[in-house]
Amino acid sequence: IKIIFQKNFKFSFDDLDATNFKYIIRSNLFLVIISLISLLLITNLNFNYSFIAILSVVLSLDKILIIATAILFIFWDKLNLSFKAICLSIILICTTADFLNNSKSSIFYLFLIIIICFFYLKEEIYLNIKVILAASLLLFVSILAYFFALNTLVEMKNIDDLIVFFFSFARRLAFFEFFLDKNNLTLYNDVMSLEYNLKSFVDKITPGFDPYGIPLMKNQLHYLWHYYDGIEYLGTVSEQSTLFAISNRVFGYYFIFYYLVVLYLFKYLFYNLNFLSKELKVICQITVCYLFVTWLDGFGIDYFLMIIFYYAIFLFILFSLTYIQKKI
Repeated sequence: IKIIFQKNFKFSFDDLDATNFKYIIRSNLFLVIISLISLLLITNLNFNYSFIAILSVVLSLDKILIIATAILFIFWDKLNLSFKAICLSIILICTTADFLNNSKSSIFYLFLIIIICFFYLKEEIYLNIKVILAASLLLFVSILAYFFALNTLVEMKNIDDLIVFFFSFARRLAFFEFFLDKNNLTLYNDVMSLEYNLKSFVDKITPGFDPYGIPLMKNQLHYLWHYYDGIEYLGTVSEQSTLFAISNRVFGYYFIFYYLVVLYLFKYLFYNLNFLSKELKVICQITVCYLFVTWLDGFGIDYFLMIIFYYAIFLFILFSLTYIQKKI
C-alpha cells in the first residue's frame, strides 16, 4: 500500500470546516446505524426476494465496518466521546454478528482496516518495537483463529502434532502452491478465462435473473477441486486463484501490462477525488486502499469487479443521504 500510494498520503485537518464536518459525520453514522439495522432485519426475516438479497449485499457488514472504523481512527481527535462510543458500538455489533454467523473473518477484516488507517495517517513508517509487537500479536491471533477453525480436526497430543499444525498453517500462508495448481492444471481452462469472469460478473449484478447462470470463478474453482475428490465438503465454498495465476491465464505474456494499468487506475483514483469534500474523500480513499488489497487477494476478476460495483452503490447512497441531510 505504501509503495503504490506514497505521495501526499497524510490527511490534514488544518482547513476543516467544523460545521460541515459535524453534519457529515452525523449523517454517516446515522446511515451506518440504519444500514446495520436493515441488514439484521433482512438476515433474520429470511426473505427470498431478489431485491432484498441484493440490499443485504449492498448494506453488508464489511461496508458498515469500514466506514465506522475509518471514521473512528482517522477522525479520532475531532470526535467527541459520544461519537467515539457510537463508532465503537457499531464495530462491536458488526464483529459480534459475524461471530454469531459462525465466521471469524470480521476480526481480521477489522485488523486490515486499522492497518490501512495506520498507513494513511503516517507519512513515514519506521520498523520499531511497537510495529514488531503489533505484527507479532496479529500473527498470534491468526494462529489461534486458525486452530479454533480446525478444532474438530486437530488434536494436540505431542510435539509432532504441534509441528504438523504449524506446517499446515504455513501452507495456508504460502501462495506458490496455489499458483502452481491454478496456473498449470487444464481442469481450470474454461473457468479461468476472461469470458467466464465477465459472464459471472454480469450474473452477479443483474437483480432477479442470471443471463448465464454460472457461479463466481472462486466458487467454481472450489467445486471443481472437491468434485473430483468425491467428498461432501462442508467448509468454505470458495478458493483463491491468486492474482498471478488468473493474470497469466487471461493475459498470457502481456500480464505485466494488466498490472501496470490496474496500478495506474488505483493511483489515479486515489489522488483525484478532489471533487469531494475532505471528509468524504477520506472515506473513499480508505475504500480504495481496501479494494487494492482485494485485487491482490486474487479471488478472480469477476469477484473484484463485483466488489467495486457494490461498494460504488453503497458510497453513492451514503453520500447522497449526506448531501440531502446537509441541505435540509
